[in-house]
Amino acid sequence: MCTITHGEHVAGNMFWGYEELTCKKNICVATARTVPDNSTIELGFPAILRSDDGGQTWETKDIGISDTNFGISRIDVVDSLNIFVEGVRLYNGNRSFSLLRSTDGGTSWQRVWSGSSMPSSISFSTKLNGIINLWDSLAITSDGGDHWTAVPFANPEGLSQCQAYSANRYLGFSSNAERLYKTEDAWSTFDSTNPIVSDPRRSLLYLYASCQFGSGDTVLAYGSHEIGTSLFPCMARTIDGGQHWTTVFDDTMDGNGSIDAISDVDRDTIVAAVGAWTNKTLWSMDNGITWEIDTLTSNDTGFLENECSGIGINPAGEIVASINDYYPAPFRTGLILGRHALSSVKSNTMVHDALPLFPNPATLSVSLSNSVPGETIIVLDLLGREVLRSIVPESGILRLDVSDLVRGTYTVISEHHGAFEEMGRMVLQSP
Repeated sequence: MCTITHGEHVAGNMFWGYEELTCKKNICVATARTVPDNSTIELGFPAILRSDDGGQTWETKDIGISDTNFGISRIDVVDSLNIFVEGVRLYNGNRSFSLLRSTDGGTSWQRVWSGSSMPSSISFSTKLNGIINLWDSLAITSDGGDHWTAVPFANPEGLSQCQAYSANRYLGFSSNAERLYKTEDAWSTFDSTNPIVSDPRRSLLYLYASCQFGSGDTVLAYGSHEIGTSLFPCMARTIDGGQHWTTVFDDTMDGNGSIDAISDVDRDTIVAAVGAWTNKTLWSMDNGITWEIDTLTSNDTGFLENECSGIGINPAGEIVASINDYYPAPFRTGLILGRHALSSVKSNTMVHDALPLFPNPATLSVSLSNSVPGETIIVLDLLGREVLRSIVPESGILRLDVSDLVRGTYTVISEHHGAFEEMGRMVLQSP
């Protein structure tokens, strides 16, 4: 289990409405609002909280905006000194957006961009190189946001997220098309991948709303799987920039919900928060390849986690999260810190359509039946690397020699006319 402490003791009683949180190594940055000191003010002023000890203690950082109509919607932490936050101001039904920059760890801030279109994401690879995504247009900067250059990217599907890797290399994700876009020349040219779910009939049941980008070409896409009128959490993983996707979590047995947030994917231990799951979370101990369900127990008996707006793992292996507690009244929010105990983790076996492999588990060879002649069958190891490839013969029955493969679990996918689809898992055991 993960034992947590309610965050009110960390931030005191000065704050409520924790809106975002991000963790990079031992640096954690969260957004909040001050508690109003005037009964006529419905909302408090926006503020930044920073922790340099993995969430144990927090320091308040004033962004210099005394406007109750201004809220902070996104954070991007480049390093200990350089932090970017995106804010929105709502007044008389009109919205304006701003990008604020701090080069001294949050002590002072300056506005480096403003506009009337809502950015769907911001990302900086260094303190100078970054990208801002306005759904139907993109702009990049090479001087920390002082100047922006529109890039020639036009896509009717729109990009919901972008990730900067260098001054020229970027990845974009379209939640509408559920595919990745990659450029190596600052969007002068770009390539798109196949959708996460290649079968158009099945893709209608999945909503991969967000991505968590890692270094290289590792990406975790997450969202929900619709069955009837219910939504269930789902997650897919790629290590080759979207050329191949592997479903790593698709559970319809442990309660409704959609995955809201995922911690840094560039480490072995990753944690994911599921909205509508009360006091439960998802843990991976192998860089997102397999996932297990864990419970959250609190020393605050009134605590219930109903929504998570940001989650991370500090170097000590502790969970750090920003949560909202809607029920029972009154509404409460907090920053939580907790430790994971492996003994209480509940194993989760994903529900897949039966894979037509025999035998499975296998030792020396397997036969794949009921396949489409001419389609390509690809076997991937747990790291997503291709280890075997073969074409289905006219008979529709394919025999695979697996005698030289390392014993373990593999994913089998099919490729037909450029469309990829996961078929299931194959287990190899010693003779």
